[in-house]
Amino acid sequence: MGSEDVLWPEAPVEEAQSTEIVEEPKFMTALQVGKPTHTMCHKKRCARLRRRNSLRIDTRRGAWLSSGRWLLLRASDNSIMYVPPSFRLDDPTKIAAFVRQYSFATFITDDGNAPFASHLPMLHRSECGNAGALLSHMARANPQWQHFASGREALAIFHGPHGYISPSWYQTKPAVPTWNYAAVHAYGVPKVFSDHGRIVALLEELVTVYESGFEEPWPGNLPDDYRDKMIQSIVAFEMPISRIEGKFKLNQNRPAADIQNVIETLRRSPDADNQALARLMIAECGDRP
Repeated sequence: MGSEDVLWPEAPVEEAQSTEIVEEPKFMTALQVGKPTHTMCHKKRCARLRRRNSLRIDTRRGAWLSSGRWLLLRASDNSIMYVPPSFRLDDPTKIAAFVRQYSFATFITDDGNAPFASHLPMLHRSECGNAGALLSHMARANPQWQHFASGREALAIFHGPHGYISPSWYQTKPAVPTWNYAAVHAYGVPKVFSDHGRIVALLEELVTVYESGFEEPWPGNLPDDYRDKMIQSIVAFEMPISRIEGKFKLNQNRPAADIQNVIETLRRSPDADNQALARLMIAECGDRP
């Protein structure tokens, strides 16, 4: 579920004139095909590249140049996550609600050598820009925040309920096992902010959000000097969302009877995760009698 960009410390491929070359300091991240208007246009671009560079080419993904370097070809829909139409979630209200409910994200950056991941609670600001923004903080000792200076795009992955689905639960045969899940991918270029008042407000909001479900929420009262000392040990940041993708893989491609059998089996499970998955399936697919 993600990009297949390959980083290499070499010069751009000058002969690939039908591509748009994207460069970063010291490393080139990808060669992107200029947005084709339709599939035939995309195939023609690939054919031109093949003739000019002796490519072994796969029009769905990319090609190996004769020099041995990988050329990434991206489709025009800017989609990075593999999402069949049956599982695509496009409703911005549902996506925002999902991000708020499952706000503990896997946050991935690239330092120019390899992917780097942290696991962070994130606040979603739906009022910022077209797709909103994400705010969070991490330990200053975590080197990930230093990756932001490159201006490269980062990825935040929000995970919802998930679980194994046995083919024995289906009425329709033959069938194979699968895994049902829900996830949202948010992309953007994160930026550090250092305004003290803004950091205090972010921390107070995080406490309010996560304490609100308790009978006696912790009020967050701390001596100012202790709070400010702790703030020196963190780095706060905001990531305006450049694009966001939702994928709810919940057996929508199966007959209604199969979906209902899966829901009933998950609902009877003693496992809390399975029960949560059943509730999500009911919300998305309906509870069919």
